[in-house]
Order: sequence, then structure tokens, then C-alpha cells
Amino acid sequence: MNGNGATGVSVDSSLDLTLSENVQIGTGNIVIRRSSDDTIVDTSNACLAAGIVPLIERKAGAASDYHTEFVAQGFAPGQFRVISFDINFLDAPDVLNPDYRLGALGGGTITQAVIDNLKSKGVDFLD
Repeated sequence: MNGNGATGVSVDSSLDLTLSENVQIGTGNIVIRRSSDDTIVDTSNACLAAGIVPLIERKAGAASDYHTEFVAQGFAPGQFRVISFDINFLDAPDVLNPDYRLGALGGGTITQAVIDNLKSKGVDFLD
């Protein structure tokens, strides 16, 4: 990764941004400017289209780590959905904040027993 002020960086390089402030969902743009002459190089919409709810898929890690990050970023539980293939994981976010909207991912046969088990874990929807 190249640091601030790096020169000779390929235009095909990935750009990773670390912002000094939380980005509020639904507001504004992120503007990238060339430092040498303040020319706008790119603009990225920092908001979501009306009615779109971000899905955060749990790949690894503890629910408490996700919860800590959600709180640190100022995300309200109704602003996103947490989804996971790991059904056992879905118990933990519900305990940390019962207002989280949770989704169970997977395949196979869906029986009433499976649905009842997922509901007991706080799961709001299946996919």
C-alpha cells in the first residue's frame, strides 16, 4: 500500500480510504482530488438509493467485534441487516442488541422445526 504523498503510483492501483469522520448513510459525496492542483479526480456517492438496505455478511469473527464496530461507526440497528451462513452465530448479535435485523443464509430443506429454531435465535428472514 502506498502512503500519503507517494509518487509514481500506477493508475490501476487499488485505492483504500480511511476517513477521519463517520460517513452518514444517505448523505453527500466522497470527492477525491489531486493534491498538486486540487483537480477533482473522482467523485463517489456516499449514499444509498432510496429503499436500499445494506447487508453485512458475517465472514469470520465474534459478534461482539461486529457490535463494537457498528457502535463505533454510529450505525443504528435499523440501517442495515446482518446475514450469516453460520446459524449459531446469529444468537449472539440478538443478545447484544435485539433490534438488529438478522438473516439466515443457506440451502437445504426448510421445515417448520428449522423455522422455529431460527426464530428462537432472533432471525428475521431466510434466504
